[in-house]
Amino acid sequence: MTIQERLTIEGNAKLCLLELEALDEKRLEAQMLVTILGNSHNNDESESQVKERRRSFTPLSTPPQEAIEVVKKGKEDPGRCP
Repeated sequence: MTIQERLTIEGNAKLCLLELEALDEKRLEAQMLVTILGNSHNNDESESQVKERRRSFTPLSTPPQEAIEVVKKGKEDPGRCP
């Protein structure tokens, strides 16, 4: 093998190594972005679940029977706001 061939092979190997390192850096950046987006999506879901729970567990300030009577009175007297 001649010296020039050997230098060409070593040069190509170095270029391949540099390309692989650049690709590895891009892969790591993409992986970090996917993780960030996944965490953001999970946070959005958990916040919406909390909001739904808050709405579904709001206690009535008046007993149900009294609330029904107030609504009935409001229907009987349209000028009165319940």
